[in-house]
Amino acid sequence: MKEILLNVTSKEKRCAVLKFGKLQDLIVERKSNRQLTGNIYRGEVINILHNIQSAFIAINEGENGFIHISDIVENTQKFQEMFDMEFDWDCDVSSIKTRDLKDADISKFMEIGHPVLVQVVKEPIGSKGARLTSNITIPGRYLVLLPNTPHRGVSRKITDRSERDRLKKIIRAFEMPQKMGLICRTASASASTEELIAEATELLETWQKIQEAFQNTDGPACLYRESDLVKKAVMKAINKKYARMLVDDFKTYQYCRNIYNRYKGDHVLKLECYRDKIPMFDRFAVENEIERCLRRKIWLQSGGYLFFDKTEAMYT
Repeated sequence: MKEILLNVTSKEKRCAVLKFGKLQDLIVERKSNRQLTGNIYRGEVINILHNIQSAFIAINEGENGFIHISDIVENTQKFQEMFDMEFDWDCDVSSIKTRDLKDADISKFMEIGHPVLVQVVKEPIGSKGARLTSNITIPGRYLVLLPNTPHRGVSRKITDRSERDRLKKIIRAFEMPQKMGLICRTASASASTEELIAEATELLETWQKIQEAFQNTDGPACLYRESDLVKKAVMKAINKKYARMLVDDFKTYQYCRNIYNRYKGDHVLKLECYRDKIPMFDRFAVENEIERCLRRKIWLQSGGYLFFDKTEAMYT
């Protein structure tokens, strides 16, 4: 049994995923340091490094972001890695080929001082800025819109052949510019035709607003922010069919309830507001587990141990 504990304070939000009472995952979002991944920006090219086919782009979020030619030229494998799931690109892509990076030249796509539309795919690390891509993706619950990539595909996790055929027919029939694409996520298997069309229309409207903001904005700026931690937590509980979700702040609980009522489908989630005087993370021994995991020296069940030290990663 899996459940989510959502701890909310004035300074931060913490989302803990428990499996049979054991801490499995923890995400922390602080007001002073909100996550950037998924955000879309109007950036400005600051510097081009021809020897490594890369560029630095100002996005008004601290250090300049970094983009490589592989994140500019459409790359099917990148999309599969980005969503941490495999997709069967078998709808409309028989005549579409991913461009060969050997022949690509970043100067054909980037020019110093020019504005560019980019999306954050990796958080800043230390003194290094965010990793960026121009292969924009706008995710919904059932679908993912690919504004610059003409792929229409269905998740391989949907194994029922009749269901795959149904989804293919829907996304093939949906009217949208030829250069754009749609991906059916795993959750789309339980969605009706009306729900899929409504979400696709909503995603298209979001993209149109982003384009308008890009044209009407001067200088680097954020044009679109990914869903906040609270909404992500509720959607995760629904899509992964978790048994329970506890929230220790009443206002946040009401917000969660509204999201749940809108997207719940046929899944019954036990969504509750935690009211005990004992702090929720103490009540479920999460605080102790966090403290133990953050130690420099971690003991293993085998009797061995590991040391963890902070280092700066290198983009490769």
